[in-house]
Amino acid sequence: MPGQGPPPTPLLESTTFVAVLCPRSPRLTPSARVPRRHVAALRGRRKVPPAGRVGPRRFATWDDLFRDRFADFGGRAIHLASDYDDMPLIFETDDGLDGTNIRMMDALAAQLNFTYTSTEQAPDGRRRVGREGRERDVEWDLGELHRGAKDLAINYFTVTPERAEDFDYSVPYYNEGFGLILKVPPPLPRWRSVLYPFTGAVWAAVGCSFAVAVASFHFLARRRTRASFAVNATTIFQGLTTQSLNRVPDSWFVRGFLGLWWFMCWILDISYTCNLIAVLTVPVYPTRIETVDSLAFSDLRLCMLDYGEFVPGALATSSDPALAALGAKTDLVPIIEELDYYGEEGCVELVLAGTHAHTETYSYAKLIYSDLGHGASVYAMRPQLYEGNLVFFFRKKTPWKDKFNDGITRLGSPVSCRSGTRRSWRKETASRWVRGIRRTARRVSR
Repeated sequence: MPGQGPPPTPLLESTTFVAVLCPRSPRLTPSARVPRRHVAALRGRRKVPPAGRVGPRRFATWDDLFRDRFADFGGRAIHLASDYDDMPLIFETDDGLDGTNIRMMDALAAQLNFTYTSTEQAPDGRRRVGREGRERDVEWDLGELHRGAKDLAINYFTVTPERAEDFDYSVPYYNEGFGLILKVPPPLPRWRSVLYPFTGAVWAAVGCSFAVAVASFHFLARRRTRASFAVNATTIFQGLTTQSLNRVPDSWFVRGFLGLWWFMCWILDISYTCNLIAVLTVPVYPTRIETVDSLAFSDLRLCMLDYGEFVPGALATSSDPALAALGAKTDLVPIIEELDYYGEEGCVELVLAGTHAHTETYSYAKLIYSDLGHGASVYAMRPQLYEGNLVFFFRKKTPWKDKFNDGITRLGSPVSCRSGTRRSWRKETASRWVRGIRRTARRVSR
């Protein structure tokens, strides 16, 4: 109808750049043709500023015509659906909030000129654990976003097909899955150090060479020296142990054979001595388990806190033989709310006993062992289970999502002056937590 603008379309709601072309008609005013609440979103403007008449000189480029709606957020407050119990992403310290995602928000706020508010936990003030608690916390975080009460969710969230249907999400800022923590195997007995300088194949070659040398020397020397087999074998063995002879045989042919043998033994002794020094300097450990297949078919079982995560069920029903084997020997430990980590300590004890591997979200698992003083006693396997992209979630068709994507990308771009900023922040905030600045916030992983 004349005098009324068209209803907002999905494209107009979600685009960052908007240009409105108004035909010259006395019955149609430019302001009536523009859905103001979308063009002026985040700026608080009630009128759309005119850009002038269309012409090649005034609009020489597409950027001149399609103006960036969100080059500056104008100090507007963005409301976060958050939970402070999510280290190393968000946690409380004596100085306030800290964490990788908080530092990212601070950097984005400075770049785009906005402020933000956050929430400590669910509105009822209860800190929940277990399957029901996990589902309720996730439901509240994303539910507030879906209802429009919040603008952004920044906790530990991965992209799933179900979430992608209801929300927009940012570019990934980190990739993480469920890590596998194992006990560092104890060093092998020191008395076995005499064998470690050479591999089994080298020792077998030395033994064969010794047997051939003894037989050959005895055959050459028995008619010339008339020495017994035991004496000739001892003469050859003295070369291996760098022991001198009391008397050199008179035969030059026998002397030549011994000279060649002694030269070979000299090279062998030098190699053995150098390797032995290295072995005695650095303790030798058994081979570590470094692959999921090796873990699945080892004697170790798998331990996980029973807080309703999907991992045990996914492992048990997996079509992959290694994952299915892990699922068949997974033990769940109960939640104990009185403990700092709600019962993760039970898995820690099993790992230190050498009977289990522990699975938990990778960064959180490493923090647990470091905080409990067992960081040097365990190691994390490089492969992770069910890796996923960690992202920020927005309401569907948020027009300023791309501005956040650009900022997040720049924080990790190798050509940026902040190269590797996200990774360095993650290490720094994790270290800050372990140092015990504040331990009142404990996270239940999503």
